[in-house]
Amino acid sequence: MASGSGKNYRTGKSRRGVRGRGARHIDKPIWNRRYAGFAIAGIIMVIVAAAVVMLYLPGAIGHKTAPQLELNSSWGSAGQVHMYDGGANHTYIVDENIGTINITLNDTIMGPLTVYGGLILASTAGPYEYQLIANYTKTHGSVAAIDAYTGKLVWRTHLPNQVIDQPITAGNYIYVATGNNAEVPNATDLNSNNNVYALDIGNGSIVWNSTLPGPVMPTMVYHDGTLIAAGTGFVAFFNATSGKQIRNVYTGLPDTMSSPLLVGDSLYFGGGYADGYTRGPITGNFAFFDMNETNGNINWMHNFSTAGGGVNDVVPAYYKGTVITGYLNHSEYTNPILVGLNGTTGAIVWEINENETNTVMPIKSARVAQQYTHITEPTMSAITLWHGMGYSDTNYEGNLYAFNASTGAVQWIFHTGQCESNPNIYNGTLFVVNDGGILYVLNATDGNVINATYIRMPHLSNEVVITRNNALFTNMNGTVLSIPLKTLMQKSV
Repeated sequence: MASGSGKNYRTGKSRRGVRGRGARHIDKPIWNRRYAGFAIAGIIMVIVAAAVVMLYLPGAIGHKTAPQLELNSSWGSAGQVHMYDGGANHTYIVDENIGTINITLNDTIMGPLTVYGGLILASTAGPYEYQLIANYTKTHGSVAAIDAYTGKLVWRTHLPNQVIDQPITAGNYIYVATGNNAEVPNATDLNSNNNVYALDIGNGSIVWNSTLPGPVMPTMVYHDGTLIAAGTGFVAFFNATSGKQIRNVYTGLPDTMSSPLLVGDSLYFGGGYADGYTRGPITGNFAFFDMNETNGNINWMHNFSTAGGGVNDVVPAYYKGTVITGYLNHSEYTNPILVGLNGTTGAIVWEINENETNTVMPIKSARVAQQYTHITEPTMSAITLWHGMGYSDTNYEGNLYAFNASTGAVQWIFHTGQCESNPNIYNGTLFVVNDGGILYVLNATDGNVINATYIRMPHLSNEVVITRNNALFTNMNGTVLSIPLKTLMQKSV
């Protein structure tokens, strides 16, 4: 740039230069204060530009995160995260190289990570020991931004209640909601600071916050300037720019951990209420909803009369007109049922009774010592879709099912052990971590094991985030760790 921009100053061949300095030979350099000023300004501009490149290019020396005015060209094939895992497939792949990450936030991370604008965004839910004793008044949350190149903490914003949802991103805003366990019978054990927050991505400052009708634990949905939060018996709609509440729709089912899935103008999610949670038969009311996102009207509701849980926890998926969810038949823990519903009518298309399938199909496994946390949740993982196949794991049973998403035909079963995480799939390779911290790397087509190793990262209900060069893991103590993909994909069993 310097040589190109200075050629007329050195040769003197500019018509203006000849006229202004007629007594000089045109082959000699023409230097005057005017052109010298231009040259100095040009040099300064080059230096400044070079400094900017050195500071902000991915992986450059001295890199700092540089939020732009608009971040619509964010990382990842999923783009901005506008719902759980960025889309209906729940495969969250970031098509970008990141640095070596190993940082501990010292608070439980339950929701998936979001990678956006050069940052790794994590929501936290307070110290894990308070989760164990259900002391929810002390489980204050936060949102943390970690530099995706250096692994350093950029900012962290503390909030007065748990944050267990995945950070939603749109433009320069990050959106999260707060809430804690509505099933705790003694209301004095709960934290009542239930709000939805918009944070500035540049520094984490609170742009606005609005009060929720009750706790919100599932990941919200963002669409066309509107935020949608499913909580304890309600769905709340907010203006994403101002925080003004648009409407509340009440479902009457207070137990909702099912992050809504938006397909067209249909908002799919599950809810429930149990008369009492035991390991025996459970009675209650569990249903799956299709709600019109535009006006809040319920298009249809499918009531699962034999459900004892599950449908209120599962994050559904959608494939060619079929919405896929699951429930636990008359039980809090056992007898899981996967179900495909007609997305337009709510009629059952197919069902998979996992306990019955277990007796007629071999279960694959890996020769790795099982590591258990001895803590379990009555849940089924979010449904993952890939190339027409669906994948789902159940915590208590600990079996990962691969099935045809259109027909429900089971393709293979793999024993993961106690597991809440939904699998992530990258180039035909499936990654899933169980609650005890064992990572399984499988062939997504046939379920054969590529690698199985104890990574010492006890997991909860979030999945492995895959980038171009690394996989990102989190655990119950708030550690965010990257491991090179090439290491994990080396065949070991």
